[in-house]
Amino acid sequence: NGGNCNEIALKIAFNLGSVVAHANANPSTTGCAPLTVNFSNGSVNATSYTWTFGDGSPTSSLATPSHVFTAPGVYSVRLVAYNPNACKEYDTVYLSITVMTNSMTPNFTYGVTDSCGPYTVSFNNTSVFSATPSASTFTRFLWIFGDGTTFSGNNPGTHNYPDTGTYTIQFVMIDSTACNSPDTLTKIVNIHSNRMIASFNVPDSLCTGSIIQFSSQSTNATTTLWTFGDGGTSSTASPSHQYNTSGNYIVTLVVSNPNSCNKIDSMHQTLTISESPVAAFSFTPIIPQPNDSTTFTNLSVRAVSYEWDFGDGFFSGVTNPVHFYHVTGMYTVCLTARSVQGCPDKTCKKVPADIVPVVDLPTAFTPNGDHINDILFVRGAAIASMDLKIFNRWGENVFETTDQNVGWDGTFNGKPQEMDAFAYVLNVTFFDGTTVLKKGNVTLIR
Repeated sequence: NGGNCNEIALKIAFNLGSVVAHANANPSTTGCAPLTVNFSNGSVNATSYTWTFGDGSPTSSLATPSHVFTAPGVYSVRLVAYNPNACKEYDTVYLSITVMTNSMTPNFTYGVTDSCGPYTVSFNNTSVFSATPSASTFTRFLWIFGDGTTFSGNNPGTHNYPDTGTYTIQFVMIDSTACNSPDTLTKIVNIHSNRMIASFNVPDSLCTGSIIQFSSQSTNATTTLWTFGDGGTSSTASPSHQYNTSGNYIVTLVVSNPNSCNKIDSMHQTLTISESPVAAFSFTPIIPQPNDSTTFTNLSVRAVSYEWDFGDGFFSGVTNPVHFYHVTGMYTVCLTARSVQGCPDKTCKKVPADIVPVVDLPTAFTPNGDHINDILFVRGAAIASMDLKIFNRWGENVFETTDQNVGWDGTFNGKPQEMDAFAYVLNVTFFDGTTVLKKGNVTLIR
């Protein structure tokens, strides 16, 4: 503190510590192209940086750059950290970046080796693994067969399916070193049976004399051979055959195809041939009598039901019918007789008829309840239509009918009429088209 003291300033220069370079790659130093790497910088005592990425791209002076590697390869990334005031002005660190194009191409071939059952399909794994740069692989395969079953392994060899059909096969390829893992390939397998199956249908029962049209409904057949059971054969697909004798016959169909898995197949079916009836009849009179009915006598054999066609538009199911024709002529009468099995037979004959159109009304009747001449009916033959009107002496219409089978019982408004003479008017049209008008009197007798 004295007056003779001087102030002195002393400058001392200290050298800073050395630069230490440190770097990391995120998210990984290995990946598939294009690979984006985010670089982190942990350098110590550095003030500037130079990044060289090793792929020919420009350098970067950023502290934490991001870089995209587009081509496969192994790249040496260099970081140089600088500080001109440090004891050691720079430091260098290297990172190795591996860019891969490891890829999988799953593929397989298949072939249906048995379509007769069990339905077998063979599989062959033809998958390819491509690695750049070279890398060790650990590849796994999963087969999903589309029928609820799976297989884990390189090659399943053959697989049995439960039935024909369409199956979707999923083939999964897995490798942790591949850029596209896992990868799945789907293929459709169609299994169509080439088994040959003989098939045909015939009725259980037919009648003698029937012509049967056979038809093969076989699958995958190229040739056919029919054996009808009565000594007859045919090699056509749809033959016709006639059985003339009753009995049971075994019909056999044999089909073949050399390209099928079973080569040959056959089918048998029993056919029952029932004996047909014989339809026959006679009739009287053979020489027609005027306005006489024709009586038919059924002479059929082995028949239980009958259908008569009298040839004039009238029919009957009676065994022995009686028929009255309305017009003179020659009629074709046909009888169809059927057996208990339903087998028919038919016969026809020409039957003559002599019909004389005639009509009249009795001159008297006695409605006294003795059942003799109690009803006044119109009598005649070949009457197609008629109209009868009856009047009393005062001109009252006491009865009228248009039906030949409906006659007058001698009453009017429910009261019996007294014995008297009654007038009538009768209009008639015959089946041959002719007409007649009759007028007269009829006496009611009690």
